[in-house]
Amino acid sequence: MSRGSAVRRAFPHAAALALVALAVAAECTRPLAPVAVTPVAPHAVLGAAFAARARSYHDPRALVALTAMLIPLFVTGWWALSRRGRALTGRIERRLGAHRPLRAVALTGLALAVAIDLAVLAPTWWAGYVQDGAYGFRTQGAAGWLRDWVVARAPSRLAVVVGLPLAVVVIRRAPRAWPPLLGFAAAVLTALLTLAAPLLLEPLWLRTQPLPPGPDRAAVERVIAAADAPVDRILVGDESRRSTRANAYVSGLGGTRRVVLYDTLLDEASPREVAMVVAHEFAHDRHRDLWRGVLTAGAASVALAYALALVLRLGAAAGVIRGPADPRAAVLAMFVLIALAATTLPVQSALSRRAEAAADWAALDLTADPEGFAAMQRTLARSHLSDPAPPRWVRTLWFSHPGVAERLAAAAAWERLHPGTAR
Repeated sequence: MSRGSAVRRAFPHAAALALVALAVAAECTRPLAPVAVTPVAPHAVLGAAFAARARSYHDPRALVALTAMLIPLFVTGWWALSRRGRALTGRIERRLGAHRPLRAVALTGLALAVAIDLAVLAPTWWAGYVQDGAYGFRTQGAAGWLRDWVVARAPSRLAVVVGLPLAVVVIRRAPRAWPPLLGFAAAVLTALLTLAAPLLLEPLWLRTQPLPPGPDRAAVERVIAAADAPVDRILVGDESRRSTRANAYVSGLGGTRRVVLYDTLLDEASPREVAMVVAHEFAHDRHRDLWRGVLTAGAASVALAYALALVLRLGAAAGVIRGPADPRAAVLAMFVLIALAATTLPVQSALSRRAEAAADWAALDLTADPEGFAAMQRTLARSHLSDPAPPRWVRTLWFSHPGVAERLAAAAAWERLHPGTAR
């Protein structure tokens, strides 16, 4: 092998390593909240009665959520590793014909995805429809809930049908270089989806209209001016047609950026509190968290591709699959994806909490309004019936934000460190 040929073969792998290193560096240099806080007592958030009601709501949901997380692992593990599961894949392949391997891969992946959806439908229905209805969160009927459930899963199911055959094509054409190639393709797709989400995905979930002139818009525009973060539009989303929960977010990149306020937030919060929610979202923008997220997701895609390559080689050696282009390999790959997503969930949640705590602190710096921040946190806690003292395992697995008790303590800490500057 010539030196030039060796360099060309090594280049994709070196580029993949560089992307992972860049993502690690970006995460290590992320702005952080400057102080650690001790959460306030749970009963000090909104009272002992609120804390008790929150626990009665969240405790059974945590067990149901754990069940819903384990079901896909069981279904994909059975389908990928058991004799009957592999035989089921073989029947699909034979029915389509050996001369249609890409169709067999696509149909097998779709069948597995649908099987997972049906398996988790019961616990998801109980949590999102039955219990949310009992606690007054749900505002839509069964047909609307099922429509939202299907729409939420449609993009990922389309990705399975299209992505698995394309992956097989890449594996066949680049048997040695496919891990970095597929990883980079997933990274680019992540960036494109982040850019296109406001135009393609959000309309599937929310109907929006411009925020009309008034106190709320004036408060939001003051925050935008202070943050020096121009946006495409300030919109109101019709979350009230499905839920009473209040929220807001900033989405898109470049010319597609927009602020979206839930109509439920405008109904429940004062303009001062709305401004604090928007300030928190623009703190993420100031910290370049969206770009960091895209970079981290890209690096994770590359690392995942290499993990898949290793598992597929081991599977072929053990006789579980014939090779990376086997439809059984698609099932094994989905099992690995789901298993890695579940096992890395604590790390994902911890990184997210760190970014959210920093955004809270930056929002306080931007507005100098710890009282408004605390009021906003209590409004959101009432809206979501947030548990002020969740079990440690629940916080470790699923809390992408600091708890309400921590966020109230952060507001108090900021005020102590900035005497005389609060609004």
